[in-house]
Amino acid sequence: MKRLFALIVCLAILIPSVVFAAGTVTVTRKAIVPQYIEQVIFTCVGDASNGSIPNTAITQEIFRYIQGMYLYCVTADPGAVTPDAADVFILNARSEDLLGSADNTTAGNGANLLH
Repeated sequence: MKRLFALIVCLAILIPSVVFAAGTVTVTRKAIVPQYIEQVIFTCVGDASNGSIPNTAITQEIFRYIQGMYLYCVTADPGAVTPDAADVFILNARSEDLLGSADNTTAGNGANLLH
């Protein structure tokens, strides 16, 4: 059986333009079953004025643990203050949306992941 990759993403994009985003994103890793199931957690805090957060990539250190694994699960926990709506994109190195967006500009299965 191929190795599984569990990815929990709480990546909420509250406005279309993230170029000027001042929110923060913290990325952490947790080994559920080492070498078989890894969890990558994105903890996002939107900008106080407009709720935006910056695009965020995982670090090389985290990448070495998940390289060669499969994306198995994506969940979102909006926390105490639920946003109006949010689209989530998970892009690979070739900028392909792993959640199914046809053009990488509109969310596929990540559309309104939080609402």
